[in-house]
Amino acid sequence: MRIEAIVKQQVARVGIARRFWREFLGDSSKWSPAKTADFFGRFAAEEARVVGAAGQQLLSVLPPSIGAMPDFRAFQNELAGYNEVVRWPLYSYKAYATTGQTQLTFFDQTDGTATLGRADTNMQAPNQLPGNQMHVAHALRVLTFPAFADFAAVGVVGSVAAGEWLRALITGSWCEVTISDKLYLIAAPLTLLPAGCGVGTFVENSGIATANTFGHVNNGVPSNEAIYKLDPPLGILPTRTFGVTLNWRAVQTVTTAGRIGTILDGWRLRSVQ
Repeated sequence: MRIEAIVKQQVARVGIARRFWREFLGDSSKWSPAKTADFFGRFAAEEARVVGAAGQQLLSVLPPSIGAMPDFRAFQNELAGYNEVVRWPLYSYKAYATTGQTQLTFFDQTDGTATLGRADTNMQAPNQLPGNQMHVAHALRVLTFPAFADFAAVGVVGSVAAGEWLRALITGSWCEVTISDKLYLIAAPLTLLPAGCGVGTFVENSGIATANTFGHVNNGVPSNEAIYKLDPPLGILPTRTFGVTLNWRAVQTVTTAGRIGTILDGWRLRSVQ
């Protein structure tokens, strides 16, 4: 059972509202040994009752550590140097050529080396975080940036961005996330990872010969609630290598080059100098 679930379940049993569990856990550093034993002892007793004889038989063949409670103080000590938490969308965008490609890799550039600087990325080092920072990603987003000429046209000739960029998002596409060379997520198609921002999903205005025709594709609906939530979140430790790739089985061409990219949305833990 996850640490959060254990604590939430037990604080509910002792009459503490679950929304206060973080404060409750923080106060646990001041508990007496007797109070600590009583709190987790009652939890263990209840677990034994629920598990029953079959569960006890299973536990008998598992190592003793399987039933040990995590050392919360040790966990807190690990974070002792991180005394500031801020909301932080970690992002990386790159050019999408007219000829398309079969793979694009992200987070391998810094804001000093990327073509558009901080408009392309807010990475300080390629493929890793600085030594005094951690990142907890709770959502993964994929964004597209069609060229303006592709989604606005004059007259009866229709714009092409809506069809072309939607095709690039859904046709033979998938995303992979790796941390320390270990694969943590494979998701397909790219429309599974909505942007949660933009002008809308589709807007089309077909008028007379002198009017503008506007057709824009957005990956999802423009709402920060309409995103792919990572549950449990992905933790990226300092100096650990990581990256996100967008992949296509076959190239998906577009009329005019644009941009595409990903956001690892979440929280940044860092020390205050």
